[in-house]
Amino acid sequence: YIDGNGVMRWSDTRREASFFGVNYTLPFAHAYRAIGYLGLDRKAAIDKDVYHISRLGLNAYRIHLWDVELTDGEGNLSENDHLDLMDYLIAKLKERNIHIVITAQTNFGNGYPERNIQTGGFSYKYDKCDMHSHPEAIAAQETYLHGLVKHVNPYTGLAYKDDPSIVGFEINNEPCHSGTKEEVKAYINRMLKAINKTGNRKPVFYNVSHNGYVVESYYETAIQGTTYQWYPIGLVSGQTQQGNFLPYIDRYDIPFSDKVKGFDKKTRMVYEFDPADIMYSYMYPAMVRTFRTAGFQWITQFAYDPMDIAYANTEYQTHFLNLAYTPHKAISMKIAAEAARSLKRGESYGSYPQDTLFGDGFRVSYTEDLSELNNGKKFYYSNHTNTQRPAP
Repeated sequence: YIDGNGVMRWSDTRREASFFGVNYTLPFAHAYRAIGYLGLDRKAAIDKDVYHISRLGLNAYRIHLWDVELTDGEGNLSENDHLDLMDYLIAKLKERNIHIVITAQTNFGNGYPERNIQTGGFSYKYDKCDMHSHPEAIAAQETYLHGLVKHVNPYTGLAYKDDPSIVGFEINNEPCHSGTKEEVKAYINRMLKAINKTGNRKPVFYNVSHNGYVVESYYETAIQGTTYQWYPIGLVSGQTQQGNFLPYIDRYDIPFSDKVKGFDKKTRMVYEFDPADIMYSYMYPAMVRTFRTAGFQWITQFAYDPMDIAYANTEYQTHFLNLAYTPHKAISMKIAAEAARSLKRGESYGSYPQDTLFGDGFRVSYTEDLSELNNGKKFYYSNHTNTQRPAP
């Protein structure tokens, strides 16, 4: 639950919660099709990937659902293979105590990096930037959100709204608003009403890193969480970037944090982040350090590559993360997961190069291409290290 000061806490202990993990898209779009091209069993593929995600010590999973693959033209939920695989994935994540945030809709096509495939889903009928103002599109989203939140997962026997492993719902992925502040607020309130009609008591999140001109309207609604992203060295460079990027990630500034009323009353979630287009292994713990300083309690990288197609990196070429095929980066993520759990929210660690040593035994180094944790109980390293263990 989220308390009155915007802090996520565990219901039983009242202690602060901290989540760190990945996005992973096998039930949908290119990953779904690519596993099919190879003639492989998609559920068996999910089993392997969830096992590896668990081995990395991750406790969070987020996905933006491809609503075009889950709906008809009016927003009714489709009982199809995509939904079945999503249900199966949720059940497998639950088995390993990995918590979930579901972003209900993307409002764009399912093609990338291939061509879109027409599915009859309602989002194909509207431009993304008209989606939140067109009356029929809004009605379809109300229908969809209502149906999704109360959908009963056959593998768990629980409705999404009742599953304790599902932390909450984000209404949409990177919305493109074009209306006034009042119109945006009215749209969000309609979405909240559709969700609340199901009896949902989980927090609902909304993206505040887009459409800055209406940011005040987000905080004037009953959403409990706000979502952000960070791609500090850009995306889709077309080549492997090289250099020392640690100075790029000293700070995560939220430009409206001291300007918007109620900013501190809503929890903060990173729905996507990645140091894209690099193969180094020194960035992830440093980014987590900065996120924790900025007060984030949910941090999920985009995106983990399914192992059966990771060798080719066809899904999102600008991103590449998989335990088997990028082991250095994966162990850096394992170390970052430890940092997310141990670093105090709001604590500052200075500026580069002083901040390359932080917390209880964390170290990052560009010159060694290294993430390291050496705290006397755990010794993890992403690359060769000369560090000596204090108690071998």
